[in-house]
Amino acid sequence: MVYYRKYRPQTIADLDNAALRDRLTSLLANPEHVPHAFLFTGPKGTGKTSTARIIAKIVNCEENLYAGKGKNIEPCNTCSECVSITNGSSMDVLEIDGASNRGIDEIRDLREKVRLSPVSARKKVYIIDEVHMLTTEAFNALLKTIEEPPAHVLFIFCTTEPHKVPDTIISRCVHVAITKGSKEEVVGSLQKVVEAEKLSIDQEVLEEIARITDGGFRDAKKILEELASAAEGKTITLDLLHTLHHSGTGLVFAQEFMNTICVQDGEKAISLIENAAAENMDMGYILDTLLDLLHTQLLLHYGIGEGEMMEMSEEFIAYAVDVFSRAKGQMKYASVSQLPLELAIIELIPGDEKESEEEKEPASSVKVQSGKPNLTMMMKKQQHITFQQRINPPKPPVPVKKVSSEKSPQISVNHDITFMDNLIQKVKAVNNSLSGVLRGITLSDKTDDSLTFTTRFSFHKERLEESANYAIMEKAIREIMGKQMKFNIQLVK
Repeated sequence: MVYYRKYRPQTIADLDNAALRDRLTSLLANPEHVPHAFLFTGPKGTGKTSTARIIAKIVNCEENLYAGKGKNIEPCNTCSECVSITNGSSMDVLEIDGASNRGIDEIRDLREKVRLSPVSARKKVYIIDEVHMLTTEAFNALLKTIEEPPAHVLFIFCTTEPHKVPDTIISRCVHVAITKGSKEEVVGSLQKVVEAEKLSIDQEVLEEIARITDGGFRDAKKILEELASAAEGKTITLDLLHTLHHSGTGLVFAQEFMNTICVQDGEKAISLIENAAAENMDMGYILDTLLDLLHTQLLLHYGIGEGEMMEMSEEFIAYAVDVFSRAKGQMKYASVSQLPLELAIIELIPGDEKESEEEKEPASSVKVQSGKPNLTMMMKKQQHITFQQRINPPKPPVPVKKVSSEKSPQISVNHDITFMDNLIQKVKAVNNSLSGVLRGITLSDKTDDSLTFTTRFSFHKERLEESANYAIMEKAIREIMGKQMKFNIQLVK
């Protein structure tokens, strides 16, 4: 049996999501006030159907509080009702696929059967998965039954798209929003499987699986099973995970790709995409990784999280996110998988607006060599026009925050970057959050005894001018420059 089914939670305590455990315990504490209809919403693989089955066992268990025995609401998982629900043979717990039973005729049939008493259990439980797939007519037919169901009936609806469920249905259900698992929760879930299966695995592999599955417990267990099969009894390593899922490769690729975008090297960026396509890397995964990287960079700009900050302004990050998001939407319709990503490069690196005298010639006078027009020049000209017409603003944000050479010609860009890197590292050793603020400022002027920094945010200026933070900065600058220096923070537009 596959891991995600073999190790499916069977009690509330087994659920890996702590918030969900607390919510269910509260809702089910009193058997006399159990809701007659639940709506479970959340991303795929987070435990909606598993939770529905646990509730079905709780309300029908023969040995718990609901049976008048003790104070424990958990199912015993040993009585006949619990066993039959677990193995899917119960006549009173019906799981219905909303996608294949979405019409009004199927719902009318369900409505007629609802009236019948349970065969052996206390309650008949109807679990409708992907309920948002029901038609409008089917929802309308179900509405009255949900509003006033027989006492022996419990409805549990599950969906990944709650916005498609009519408000009239939602208002008659107790809504339980199931969130993605945290990194710690997913790792803990995988650790249970590792111990049960007696697998040999490096801890960083579990953490990387949690990262690439983005809080999905089912997907995480599926990847672990693939790794266990590929390892053939040997230790499961990070290299094996990277080989099977390009996870490490994808992150390295994203960093290298964004570095080429920052220095506006379009030729290298295109080359990287073509090489990735030749290695059969999934372009959708690459775009997801790029967006994840940009998200991390945006948080770092505001002092949130850990990691190395790339030389990108907040404006450029926002612009790149918009470009890559549109490319992701175009991916499903692209006959050449890498084409949307390559077109995104054109938007991010439009080229130099200063045209040579040759490029300014009208298309009708393009020189002909060996009987063929200079197509490269024509394409450049058309590309430039298309970019200007489609992008607003017409000129994309500059990736790197540059230093003004007019005010301080003695400070080179390379020196500025090195100084700021050193300053950030020294401050980070004392105050991590303050080092995050420093990533949002620029060294703009330097004299023999003073430094001037600029920022666009008053929040950064106020934080740095606080007496305690000013003292930390002052000490760090003295250690770098070898002497005491004053500094000030200026706001710029």
